[in-house]
Amino acid sequence: AALMAAIDKVLAASPLRHMQTPGGFRMSVAMSNCGQFGWVTDRRGYRYQSLDPLSERDWPAMPEAFVALAARASAEAGFAGFD
Repeated sequence: AALMAAIDKVLAASPLRHMQTPGGFRMSVAMSNCGQFGWVTDRRGYRYQSLDPLSERDWPAMPEAFVALAARASAEAGFAGFD
């Protein structure tokens, strides 16, 4: 439930969108981002950037529920020191 609530909060701030590839094609997958940098693509190419190109604001913060999930998955996979 906490993870779904976090997803809803991210998507309220940065809705899903179909980005465009450098070749001019619409991606079939709708996506959003959160955290310090988000992956984007458009006619200028693929990149990570700190601003959401639609809102021209910072991406929404990475929810703690995402960080906790990544830490648990990392620990179960045998990786140490994920913080």
